[in-house]
Amino acid sequence: MREVSGFPAATAVLCGVLCGMFFCLDNARAEAVHYNHAMRLTLRVSPNVGAAALARLPINQPLFIVGRENRWCRVRLVESGESTDSGQEGYVHCAFLQKERLDFAKLESEAARLFLELQRENLPPGEEARILEALFMRIERHFALSPSLYAYNDYRALFREAARRGAENPEFQLPAREKKRAAMLRELSRQSWEGNFSTVRQTVVTSGVGKTLRKLRSERRWDKIPYHLPEYRGLGEGGNPEFGDSAEESSNETFLAPSKASFFSQGKWAIGWAGGPMIRRRHGSYPPTYLVKFSNGGNEFVFNNVYEMAKALKAPVDVSSVMLLADEYGSNTGASEVPLLKTKLPVWAITSNGLVAGNLQQARLGPDDSACFGSPGSAEIVFERPLKGRIYGVFASNAPIDPALAKITARNETLLRGDFLGDERARLTHSEDAYVDIDGDGVADLSITLSTDNAANLEPSRPCHAVFNGNPGGFLRVAGYYDHNVYSLLVNEDGRWRALFLYDLVTCT
Repeated sequence: MREVSGFPAATAVLCGVLCGMFFCLDNARAEAVHYNHAMRLTLRVSPNVGAAALARLPINQPLFIVGRENRWCRVRLVESGESTDSGQEGYVHCAFLQKERLDFAKLESEAARLFLELQRENLPPGEEARILEALFMRIERHFALSPSLYAYNDYRALFREAARRGAENPEFQLPAREKKRAAMLRELSRQSWEGNFSTVRQTVVTSGVGKTLRKLRSERRWDKIPYHLPEYRGLGEGGNPEFGDSAEESSNETFLAPSKASFFSQGKWAIGWAGGPMIRRRHGSYPPTYLVKFSNGGNEFVFNNVYEMAKALKAPVDVSSVMLLADEYGSNTGASEVPLLKTKLPVWAITSNGLVAGNLQQARLGPDDSACFGSPGSAEIVFERPLKGRIYGVFASNAPIDPALAKITARNETLLRGDFLGDERARLTHSEDAYVDIDGDGVADLSITLSTDNAANLEPSRPCHAVFNGNPGGFLRVAGYYDHNVYSLLVNEDGRWRALFLYDLVTCT
C-alpha cells in the first residue's frame, strides 16, 4: 500500500475521518452555547418556576444547552477559558436564551428605529403599547450590560412619554416601570466595580437616530415616511438633542489635529472643562475646594461622562437627587429637583505651573437650561494646596499620567472687534490659548481657549455685568447680546480634535 508522509494511505484516511468527526462535534458544541438575554435569569434545580434557585445569572452569561424539557432548558454554565464539560448545571426558561450575545450597537440601532416608529401618527393603542414595551426592554438591557446615566435618563424620558400617552392604560405597565426606574437609580450607586463594564458615551435612543433616518431616506422619499418627528439635530457620539443649539450640540464636532499619534488613542479618552472664569475657589475652604461651572442650566453630556470616567477608573459613585429652592446666585426660580453625583475621581488641573493632581468629589446639574437665569451645573474639586498661576482647565483621563512629562504652552492676545470704536458693538476680546502635551512627544493632546469680551467704551450707557475674576486691560465687561465669551477645551483623540467642553455665553440684559 502506498504511504503518505510515512503513514499508510488507509491510516491517513482514517485520521481525516476522525478529525472531521471531532470538528463537527466542536461545531455542534459551539452551536449549543447560547447567551442569556434577560436582566436577571434564575438557574433552578428543576424545570419548575417554584423550584429552588441555584444562582442568578447576569445578562450575556454563556450557557451550554445539555437538553430540553418542554419550555425549559437544562444548561451548564460556561466560564471564561473553561471547557463546556465542566460547570454548574440547572434549568432555565428557554425563551431567554439566544445564539448571539447582546451588544450595544444592535440595541441602540433597534431602539432608534422603535423611537421613530413611536412617532407615527394615529398609532392603534395595542401597537403603541407594543412599541413602548420593546423600547423599555432595550433600554433595560442596555443598562444591564453597563449601568449608565445615559440609559437611566433615557428610561426616565420614556416613562414620562408613556405617562403622557396613557397614564391610565394598564397595557403601559407604568407602576412596574416606576419600580424598575427606582431599582436602576439604586444600581447607579456603587462602592466598588466588579467585572468589566463598557464605557457608554452616548444616549441609547438618539445615538442611532441619525443613521436610521439616513437609511429611511435611502429606502424611500423623505416626504413619504409616515412619521411625525420631533425636531432633531444629529449630534454623533455623546450628544444630546434636548439642548438644541447650545454647547452640548457642538460637543462632538471634530477638526483635524496633528497627524502624529495623540496620547488619547487606542482606547484612551478624557473628560474635562475649560478654566479661567469657569473656575473659582470656594472662599475659606480647607482643604482648598474649587467650583468648576459646566454651563448655565447644566450640561447633561458632561455630567453623564463624569459617571463614565468613575466607572472606567473604578471609583465609588453615589447618585441621588437634591431639591433646590434657589440658585447659587440667589435667584429664586422655584423649587427644582436636580441630580447629584458624589464620587472620588482623580483629576488634573492645567495650570501655568504644570499639572496638579486633585479629586472631584461631587457634580450636579442646574435646575434649568435658561441662558439668563439658570443655575449652572458644577463640579467640586479638592486639592492638597491652593492652585498657583493661571488655571486653564481641569480634566480626567482613563489612562495614567506622569505630570513630569507634561508640557504646557500658552499665548495671550487682545483684539479689537466691532464696527467702529464707540459703537455699542465695539469690544476688546482678550483671548488666552493653551496647549497641553501630556507625554512630551511634541504633539498637543489638549487645547484650551478662554476668550472674554470687554467694552471699548470706558463710560458705557448701560450697567455692566459682574466680573468673575477681573478684567484684563482694565476695561469694563460688555453687557447685552453683544457680549460673546467663549471657553472651550478640545482633546486630540485618535488624530482629530473633539470638543470636551464648549461654553459660548451671550450675556442677557
